[in-house]
Amino acid sequence: MCNLILNSCLGCQIEGIVELYGSAEYNQNKIVQITRKMRSGGKSDSSIIRALGLKGKVPFRRNRKYLSVLFAFVTSWKGSRGTVEEALEYGYRRQAGSPMQ
Repeated sequence: MCNLILNSCLGCQIEGIVELYGSAEYNQNKIVQITRKMRSGGKSDSSIIRALGLKGKVPFRRNRKYLSVLFAFVTSWKGSRGTVEEALEYGYRRQAGSPMQ
């Protein structure tokens, strides 16, 4: 999940599973932690977004200054390639204590 945040071009444009927001109730590190915990507990993207206080969805632009003030959210959408979401699912199962497949 963290790699998708750091490489937002991959997550937003290539995989299409990262959304960007203008404001949030938490910093980016806390957003990742809370998202991971809530998703492993079976919560939907919309309920996680509400809990995080993410507001003002904005498009991706390849501009470091523009991106530096935004908050990224990794959605549960199954991306265009398949490998990223497999890795995320593995992490969520580990977080929840579920057996690995």
